[in-house]
Amino acid sequence: MADLVFGNIGDFVTNPDLETEGVTFKLGNGLGFKLRRAGGANRPFSIFVAEQFKLKKDELENASEDESEQISRSVMYPAYARFVVLEWFGFKEPDGKDIQFSAENCMRLFTQSREIYEHIVTQSNKLANYRYKEVFEAGNVLQIS
Repeated sequence: MADLVFGNIGDFVTNPDLETEGVTFKLGNGLGFKLRRAGGANRPFSIFVAEQFKLKKDELENASEDESEQISRSVMYPAYARFVVLEWFGFKEPDGKDIQFSAENCMRLFTQSREIYEHIVTQSNKLANYRYKEVFEAGNVLQIS
């Protein structure tokens, strides 16, 4: 059984190194991120999310829809900021000063722009972004339109 190799599953085979070391995504306007995959070989992300939701289980069971969404964000924002986003570039203060990446600054960004957060969630969960062939051909940088 050890010599059995499937030849038609390439669309579902990711590169674990890319999943943990990250892929750079350019958003446009000089903005971008280097992102690990959310899940897959990024075990710290999966463990953190599972542990945090387990701790908030009772809270979630008794929560309204709005409260539930707020509780979910209180878990997912730090999860993505700490375990998915590795770095960013192009983010500036109103006076033009660069904003350095940190998990705390990343969570502030998520709060100020849920659209950027949702974009990160989408791209870091997209299997194709972490496959061998596509990322290699794109030079390990994906332009997001």
